Amino acid sequence: FHLLARLTWADSVGEAAQLLMDARGWLDLADEEEQDLFRDYAGWLYALDADGFPSDWDPHERTSMEELMGQLSPLQINYQRKIARLREQHLAEGVLRGRAEGTAHERAMLARQAARRFGAGFGRRLSAALREVSDPVELDRIGDLIVDSATGEELLDGLNGAAPRA
Repeated sequence: FHLLARLTWADSVGEAAQLLMDARGWLDLADEEEQDLFRDYAGWLYALDADGFPSDWDPHERTSMEELMGQLSPLQINYQRKIARLREQHLAEGVLRGRAEGTAHERAMLARQAARRFGAGFGRRLSAALREVSDPVELDRIGDLIVDSATGEELLDGLNGAAPRA
């Protein structure tokens, strides 16, 4: 019963395959009924996701336990690889999302600093000019311009590539 509950609530077919492979130690595989139970569980996994099994596997064919174990092992390995790829994909998406949010925050902060230093009008103009800027080096340069410029006009000139006036 415990095995059935764990298989039923497994998070993935790969986890269920691992549980089934672990069941080898719990079941008496010399007993014909327990072999049939094991085969039934393997057939259930096949019904859940036939693509994870070797293409030539037939759940209705009575294979030896050794052959069945050999066929379940790739299923487990394939799911471990699939989960690893999904984790990498989600991590990469999270990093990109984090960078975009950080860049948006930095642009807003630079606009606020320009508004505090040179007035709200210059803050709005800088905000509009920064909408498409995402390069961290360019944002750092603009931050330096806010500090180094004597006037809002000098800041805006610096955005267009003119050197700050000395």
